[in-house]
Amino acid sequence: MKKKKKTTVVAAFTPEAILKRKIRAHLRKLGFNKARDGSLLAPSSSKEAVRALHSEQRKAALKAQRAFVKRALPELKHHFAEGHEIDPAEISVRATPTSRCATAAPEK
Repeated sequence: MKKKKKTTVVAAFTPEAILKRKIRAHLRKLGFNKARDGSLLAPSSSKEAVRALHSEQRKAALKAQRAFVKRALPELKHHFAEGHEIDPAEISVRATPTSRCATAAPEK
């Protein structure tokens, strides 16, 4: 006779259960599904699918920075060019050596 897997039951309204439901809902919204064995299946591994998965994070990050941009833009705006101000023929490319930053990811 096959032994049944023992599962842990979590009370419905504990902080842990609420967090689990929020995470599951978020993953469903992103298109993830659950395989028969309980593992998580991504909607796709295509470049577009990965971009779509990251778009929610990007939106959240942009929303979080909105106040900073509103406050800083008037002072910093002159450092940015409008598209019509750029002439690609006038751009010259050159490599400039830089030192490795302490916060940079380690080289592989």
